[in-house]
Amino acid sequence: MENLTPEVSKALLGEEYETKYLGVYGRREVAGALVGKALNNDIDQRNMLSSLLDRIVNLAKKTFAKFTGNEVLAAKVEAQEIASEIAKGFMSATFQGSVENAL
Repeated sequence: MENLTPEVSKALLGEEYETKYLGVYGRREVAGALVGKALNNDIDQRNMLSSLLDRIVNLAKKTFAKFTGNEVLAAKVEAQEIASEIAKGFMSATFQGSVENAL
């Protein structure tokens, strides 16, 4: 993904590029934004980059197609439980300043 320069990112995101925080993982953010636009049918199909976007969307679909609704729900519940435990740890009197200690 070395071809994903700031100029290419700007071309892909358009006006959203100026307001979107790309952070350390900017390439992932750009890919995620494009997948979101494609899923919402907000992509101009005549765009020369649409074939790249189609490949990204198809990859995302293949990646997530193997998960059932129950698996997604179970992962959500597990994530909520872990987040709750972390929050409890941070609020405890014995908190020492790390996630490991909070757990």
